[in-house]
Amino acid sequence: MSDTTLIGGIAGRMPKFLRRADPAVVTAFACIVLLLLVGSLYSRSFLSPEYLLQQLKVASFLGVIATGMMLVILLGQIDLSVPWSVAVGAIMAC
Repeated sequence: MSDTTLIGGIAGRMPKFLRRADPAVVTAFACIVLLLLVGSLYSRSFLSPEYLLQQLKVASFLGVIATGMMLVILLGQIDLSVPWSVAVGAIMAC
């Protein structure tokens, strides 16, 4: 005797790579796409190359700061003054 399990419903019609994907990753990706669509409906310049490059510049700055904080914390020298230093630097730059 052998039991055969059929994949029914929506999962049976989905492509194989989507069935193997982590549901949390698929949900996060769908939310990002939805936010991009809503943003583009709200403002025409939301998906313009200039705006996207500006966002990448901001994200890269925050990424460098976050990487530095991660290294400091991992090395055991917990230093929570980095956000204050960044804020004071931004105030002084203006």
